[in-house]
This record gives sequence, C-alpha cells and structure tokens, in this order.
Amino acid sequence: MAKRSDNMLEAFKSSTAPARERAGKPPKSSGGAGGPFAQPAPPPSSGGPAWLSLAANPGGIAMLVGSVLLLAMAFLLGRLSAPSVQASAPAEVSDGGFQFPILPEAPVAKGGTTSQEPATELVEGETEADRAFLDPANLYSIRVLEYGRTERDQALAFAAYDHLRGNGFPVVWPRHKGNSLFLFVGAAPKIADLEGLLEQLRRTPGPGRDVKAYEGAFRVNIGDYL
Repeated sequence: MAKRSDNMLEAFKSSTAPARERAGKPPKSSGGAGGPFAQPAPPPSSGGPAWLSLAANPGGIAMLVGSVLLLAMAFLLGRLSAPSVQASAPAEVSDGGFQFPILPEAPVAKGGTTSQEPATELVEGETEADRAFLDPANLYSIRVLEYGRTERDQALAFAAYDHLRGNGFPVVWPRHKGNSLFLFVGAAPKIADLEGLLEQLRRTPGPGRDVKAYEGAFRVNIGDYL
C-alpha cells in the first residue's frame, strides 16, 4: 500500500511540472525593494508644462512662493547692508579774475596809533582825510583807483581803502560820481603840495603784493568829483 502511494505521488509531480514551467516566474519589479512597506511607482509623466504639475500639487506651489520670498528678502538685506558711496563735492574753480583780498591790518589813525574800529564800519565824513577832502580851502587830491557800481566793485574799492589806510595814507571814503566809484588820497590847496605823497603812493605795493596797483594814480581837481 505504501509503495502504491509513492507511485501516485510521483505521477502527480510529473503531471504538474510542465504546467509550472509553462507559467514561468513573475518578472522582477524595476522599482525599489518589495515588501509590505514598498511605495508604489509614480505614474509616468504626461509631458505637459511644469506649471500644470505645480497647479495639481498645492505643496509645490507653496514651496515655490516661499523660495521667491526668501530670494527677495536676501536681495533687500544685501542692498541695505551695502556701504553707501557719497560723491565728493566738486572742487571750486577760480574764474581767473583778480580780486583784492581784505588784509588783516588794523587801519592807522592820526598820530600813528592803530584804530580798533574796522575801516569799513566808518561813516563817510568821519575821518580827518574826509574832512580835508571836503574843505573848500583844499582844491586838489590824488585819484588812486576807479571802479564800477556793482557789489563786486564796491568790495574791491573798500579792500583797497582798508589797505591804504592800514599803510598810513590819508585815504578818502570811496565816493560815487555818475556810474563810477572813486578812491582818493590826500587833499591840499596847491597841486605841488601832493608831489611827495604821490611818489610814495606809486611805490607802495597794493593788496596781494601787486607792485603796480597804484602806479596809475594822478592829481585831480576836487571840484570835478563833488
């Protein structure tokens, strides 16, 4: 009986073996390892635009928006932390014109002592030179310089006035005549009385060490400028 059972088992194996060989083994998956925790393979891409995929995936949109915000914040921080560059002020360029500097010497008053009052704060007619110029007994004076009536001309005239007064000359307050501003030195009844003063004036350097500043001085009739 046992032998018969063995024969029947062998016959059953022989009958089922071809069927198993015909069925073959199942193909191996090209994905990751199998098992109960294996993830299913993603579906093949449809080949559409990337934004369609992002629209279908809300999490991807959130990540994209976050990346853009981070880039914008980094750019702003970089701009704020960059050192500011300040353009240098343009250098002043001289117009090439000659200007008399206002010298620091204090004007000399009568007796050779220095006056504590600036010359440009004096009022016309206050100095002895002004009174001598207006004295009818004095007919002649020395015309030193002539200027226009602009603010710049007036500044130049008073700079020369301060310079001459600081060097001890009896300079008269600048006087207007027509469209000009004149500077006079001295006053005397006779024209010959001004000879020595004129020579001394012509040898005196002007403001800025200009040796020719007063070379053009000459004697005039005071009545022509009153």
